Amino acid sequence: MAPGPLGLRLIYVKPVLDPVSGHRAGVIAAERVISSSRGIRTATPEEGVLSLPTLVPVTVRPHEGTEVEQGFTVQSPLGQPLLVARATSQAIQNTRAGWRADVSAVVLGILAFTLVVSLPPLLRWRASFPALRAHLRANGLIFGVLVAARLLLWFAPTADWTDQVFNTATLGPGLRTLLRTPIDFLLTMAAIAAVVVLALDLVERLRRTIGHRMSPPEGRNDWILFAATQAGAGALVALLLVGYEVLLGNAIAATSVDALHFSLHPLVSARLAFAVGLILAQAVVVWTGILVVVLATAPWRWPRSGSIALAAFVLQSLPVLLISIFPRTIGAAPSTVPALPTAFAGLACLALAWGMSWARPRYRHASQALRLFAGALILLIPAFVLYPSVHHFADRGLRRLIEEEYARQAKDQREELKAKLTTVLQQIDTLEIPSLTATSRPQLAASNVAFDLWRRTNLSTERLASSLELYSPEGRLASRFQLNLPDYVSITQEWREPSCDWETFEEASLFGSEERRLFHAGRGICEGASDVPTGGSIVVNVMLDYETLPFITARNPYNELIRPADTLPPEGSVGRAVQFVVYGWGRGSLYSSTTRAWPLDDALLNVIAQSRQPFWTTMSDGERQYSTYIQNDRVGIYVIGFPVITRMDHLINLAELSTLVGLTYVVLLMLAWSVSALGGTTASSGRALLREVRASFYRKLFLAFLAAAVLPVMVLALATRTFFELQLQSSVQSDAVRVAAVAQRVIEEYVALQETDTDSSPSDDIMVWLSRAVAQDVNMYRGPTLVATSERDLFTSGLLPERTPGHVYRAIEIDRLVSHVGEEIIGSARHVLAAAPVRLEEGRAILTVPLAPRQQEVDRQIDTLDRRVLLAAVLFALLGAAIGYYMAERIGDPVNRLTRATRRIARGDFSARVAETSSDELRKLVADFNQMAADLERQRNELQRTHRLEAWAEMARQVAHEIKNPLTPIQLSSEHLVRVNKDKGEPLTPVLEECVSSILSQVKLLRQISAEFSSFASRPTPHPAPTSLAELIPSVVEPYITGLAGRIAVDVEVPASLPTVVVDRVLLTRALTNMIENALHAMPGGGTLTIRAASAGKIIRLTVADTGTGMDPEALRRIFEPYFSTKATGTGLGLTIAKRNVELNGGRIHVESSLGRGTKVTIELPAGGSVGEEIKEERIRKNE
Repeated sequence: MAPGPLGLRLIYVKPVLDPVSGHRAGVIAAERVISSSRGIRTATPEEGVLSLPTLVPVTVRPHEGTEVEQGFTVQSPLGQPLLVARATSQAIQNTRAGWRADVSAVVLGILAFTLVVSLPPLLRWRASFPALRAHLRANGLIFGVLVAARLLLWFAPTADWTDQVFNTATLGPGLRTLLRTPIDFLLTMAAIAAVVVLALDLVERLRRTIGHRMSPPEGRNDWILFAATQAGAGALVALLLVGYEVLLGNAIAATSVDALHFSLHPLVSARLAFAVGLILAQAVVVWTGILVVVLATAPWRWPRSGSIALAAFVLQSLPVLLISIFPRTIGAAPSTVPALPTAFAGLACLALAWGMSWARPRYRHASQALRLFAGALILLIPAFVLYPSVHHFADRGLRRLIEEEYARQAKDQREELKAKLTTVLQQIDTLEIPSLTATSRPQLAASNVAFDLWRRTNLSTERLASSLELYSPEGRLASRFQLNLPDYVSITQEWREPSCDWETFEEASLFGSEERRLFHAGRGICEGASDVPTGGSIVVNVMLDYETLPFITARNPYNELIRPADTLPPEGSVGRAVQFVVYGWGRGSLYSSTTRAWPLDDALLNVIAQSRQPFWTTMSDGERQYSTYIQNDRVGIYVIGFPVITRMDHLINLAELSTLVGLTYVVLLMLAWSVSALGGTTASSGRALLREVRASFYRKLFLAFLAAAVLPVMVLALATRTFFELQLQSSVQSDAVRVAAVAQRVIEEYVALQETDTDSSPSDDIMVWLSRAVAQDVNMYRGPTLVATSERDLFTSGLLPERTPGHVYRAIEIDRLVSHVGEEIIGSARHVLAAAPVRLEEGRAILTVPLAPRQQEVDRQIDTLDRRVLLAAVLFALLGAAIGYYMAERIGDPVNRLTRATRRIARGDFSARVAETSSDELRKLVADFNQMAADLERQRNELQRTHRLEAWAEMARQVAHEIKNPLTPIQLSSEHLVRVNKDKGEPLTPVLEECVSSILSQVKLLRQISAEFSSFASRPTPHPAPTSLAELIPSVVEPYITGLAGRIAVDVEVPASLPTVVVDRVLLTRALTNMIENALHAMPGGGTLTIRAASAGKIIRLTVADTGTGMDPEALRRIFEPYFSTKATGTGLGLTIAKRNVELNGGRIHVESSLGRGTKVTIELPAGGSVGEEIKEERIRKNE
């Protein structure tokens, strides 16, 4: 073991023996730094001590001798003492205290979790109380359990759970309690959110149980009460938002976390706890405001749309706008309450509260999937509504950080550098400086005294661009260490300080073509009480270097070895994107933290020159806008700026916020389901969702469209991200090869020009000059050993190994590659290392160039690409959801309507129809379904008609039979009476003849009715034969013409050229007779009877029309029903029999009639029987 600048080093040495002679041919030495610290460690009372992160902290140091050491001795494999490990009593006590705290945290956590697990049974118990008072008591108990659980976790040592990101010293007592630690803030917000959920449920129950609500305001007193109630609700919402704005402003001002960095990268628990706690706080604020508005409107009964509702909304909005725009009305400072974000949040809160009346019934009847989505909106909508406030305070916090810290550090760097130099000189005076005589020079070179002195001062801890030089009494350089101080120093340089006291002055030092401002301090080393320097000189140079500012990202990878930890804001912290530019009064850029400086135009320069007061403005670098803070002094102009957030940046932030909210919601659901399961309640939401998806074609279709839209985009996004990352890495490697090639050519040209010199090998001075040319450090190795470097002091001090990197040596020397690009890690930062072979007079050498800025730029570009990929994924997910919803609606809605119509048909409602809303295959499906429904309805009607006809026929058969039996004896008796009367000389002739005639006429009528019934009840079998209508129709009409003359005109138009029809002549004659009889009865006062026949393709159309009384729609609908008649006399079977006879002949019959205009009966018969067969086949098919 051996101490070194980076801590303890473990060294293993193994000799290499000649297998033939057995003599030692060489030595293999391997070493590893085992220190847990990063960079140069500050001076400690015990150098070379390492603290091991064991259960009890153990200090380890090398074994210094043979004396007995207190502690545990660690031996090598050969039994030699290597280390001494010690555990102090204080460390043991601290470990015991830590274990007690951890045990108490576990116990309190278990107790709190037990209380939380008891909530599901308590909620079930609460649901069993229908009375409001009992419900309130149950809510009070649940509230007490939540408070008790939070108090238990409050007393747990949560400070050790996450890193501290709040500067509690800047907070008031109340906020200091709330923002004690990020995990405390998260737990408190979660408990308050649970209480708000209970309150919302209670208010909803209260709203439903209110028996009597006040009527809409009418009188003056009613309007005063109404206005006061609604304005008070608006004022409470405004006060709630103001309290949130105050909390948000103080939290962001007191934290080092960037409030607008919603990305999960880097995965830091403290930052995520603060972000999730902020999301819960936003949900608490918005839903508490909604709760207030619902309570204010619950006692009143009025339509939620109309003048009264508009008046209520206006009355609620006025206090919100008044307090937001004029916060001094409630004693708040305008700087703590942003007007527009607060007003927007307040109006949005009111709008959401009024939208509850629309959303409440839909949520009550919504599916499980829609309820889960609504639960995500409960968190997402408040986060979006209050995002402007977060942006406002994040911007204000960054501006305040720049104004109060960064700007002061930049402008006061000169004076602070003088003060720091004074402190360093005082620290050097307290240190022992070794002898610098010629006899001790070899020991000085081996131990690097300058570096040892340098790292014991604030030059190390402050990361100052500095150098410390020790000169011998003869004035020769004995030892030197420099950090980022560009200067040419030769070992032949001589320097003597004339006084034993420090002499300090400022000078301009030329370095190449640039002028650098240096503070020079030097004094002689006086031995004893002598006032004359006899021991040599010590010189300290400190340069005004803006790279040393704490908020500037180091562009030299070796600075990771020097910079103390946590001096640069990490990713996700405030100030990460700050840029800094220094201008001279000639508008030239003296320093820029980036490759591009903002142009300084004449107008802005005139504004700067008119005053020394700093101000904010907006500047552009040609690609994007920057908010810049400008200040100046006699030396120059200092500009600190950060990128203005564009619309694209806002979209990216919202996409990251949506992702974080979604993950938070998923975690909350999982916690809720786990707590429910442990509490004895099965979480039905997940199973119900699965059941809904499995049972719903619509939801499956939606998920399929969503997956089809999102998954390819995600795959493409990942492929694009990988492609661009590979392209950027390839670009880095190309740049690295190009820089190495440039340095290679310069070195080889230099060697060629120096061939006449005895020593033409490049020196450290040439490496420093070359590093200025390529803007990167340059190192040269010959074989395994460093021969020249632009950072000699870092190598000689032991901070960097002087051995050639293994991967470089293998690539250049063994594999003989013309170039090599690899990766190395220094501290916690990785950088690209380019290497190329160089031809020297002494042989082949290796040139290496570390490139840190390009790697940092690539990392930033990849991070930006990841954020844009996330935005694209979220946008395409939303687009895919919209398209999936639209397509699922277009496809699933007709299917759902078909399903509902099918259920109606299954219940017997054959009138169900589906509207045809599309023009694709679904329309054909819907049309076929509607046709099927119509056919089913028609078949049912025909079946019902058939059943009715059969029933009526059976009744007619029985009636005809019962009538016929008594008619015969009645008729015979009447006739016998007539004969007897004639035989007796007709004594009662007038009376008897009148009675007998009446009896016989009624018997004849009854026989006719009986015949009608018998004809209707019979099932005639048609005997079709070719028949000419031109012959049939006149034979039927002629018997009526003589009797109708002068009263009814008969118009018969039957062309002789009509095709014959294959029908049963008797059945068709009976049908025509019934139709003519009905027409004649419809014209008691006279009219016209029209009979026409015409050919229409394969159909013969026969019409019988009259100009009689006609029928209304109701009578027309029942015209073919048995025993239905519009006449005072008759059986009502005429058209029924006519319809049956026509259909038996393969024809169709339909009636058209209007009241007062007459009736037209149309018969369609097949021409030659062809259509009749088709009609019969169609009828059979429909019946099937």
